[in-house]
Amino acid sequence: MKNVYYSKKIYNIEILASTKIEIDIIKKALLFIKTHAPQSFSRLKKLQAIIIYPNKDYNNILFPKENIYICQQGTIIESSMPYLASLLIHEAHHLLQYKKDQKHHGQKTEEEAYEAQRKFLKKYGTKAEVDWLDNLFKNEWWIKRDKKTKNIIYDKNDDILKNLLINYQKNKITKILI
Repeated sequence: MKNVYYSKKIYNIEILASTKIEIDIIKKALLFIKTHAPQSFSRLKKLQAIIIYPNKDYNNILFPKENIYICQQGTIIESSMPYLASLLIHEAHHLLQYKKDQKHHGQKTEEEAYEAQRKFLKKYGTKAEVDWLDNLFKNEWWIKRDKKTKNIIYDKNDDILKNLLINYQKNKITKILI
């Protein structure tokens, strides 16, 4: 059942996922942010959609011009609620940067979004999660590298997520409304 997703509007954001559980997790994360970080929540409400690609990996991409966030399933089902909420706060900061016409790639923009994420995670997450985030930042997660050679590589997973965006925009995704 490729390109078939459950769909539900939550806070006027269309959530698409291959399982109802993932939609429920996103709903809880958005409520967590609404309760604990209302300013970030107001930025997230600008999203048209959050789409969860059914692959138990962790890639994710924000398309700020389109106001669409796409991530892989592992990001949703394996994150704690505070960590997932902090990740969405990170993306909310990128939406703000885009609105302010800041370049939305690179060290400076990632550092600013990381700081917003870290501040939230430090308050609501565990020390281990903060340490994990710090390590990811130190290793520049936004730059894809070969695990052995450390050379910069092109990640074909990005193409999969970009194609999902295109299919969504062209209404080539079958939706089961819940």
